Amino acid sequence: MITEWNDDELLKDVGNIVEVVCMEGAEAVAATARRMVKKKTRTLAGQIEVKASKFKGGGAIVQAQGPGNYDRYYASFLELGAWVHPYGNKNAPKVKLEKQPFLRPALAANKRKIQQAFQDKLK
Repeated sequence: MITEWNDDELLKDVGNIVEVVCMEGAEAVAATARRMVKKKTRTLAGQIEVKASKFKGGGAIVQAQGPGNYDRYYASFLELGAWVHPYGNKNAPKVKLEKQPFLRPALAANKRKIQQAFQDKLK
């Protein structure tokens, strides 16, 4: 019996599996995060999306933007908390925006599911 080992093909197959599981896992995290966003910030829930990573190794990114001109920071403010000027008014005193995490808990809630998907697909 002769068995031929083709490591390039094997690595390509594993890479494809990793890419699929990363995207599926990221979609699950995004769906959970959308449900976890508070009602007041429902606009943000509609702006949580999954994108393919541009890094050499591939993967997926769950990205959260926000409404208005402060979109690059709004999701971070909610996730981590911050001192902000209300309604972007620089003349108003800053108020504390209590943290309302949604991305990290969403990842934690799906961690086992993603790990199991990797195990199942690599069998």
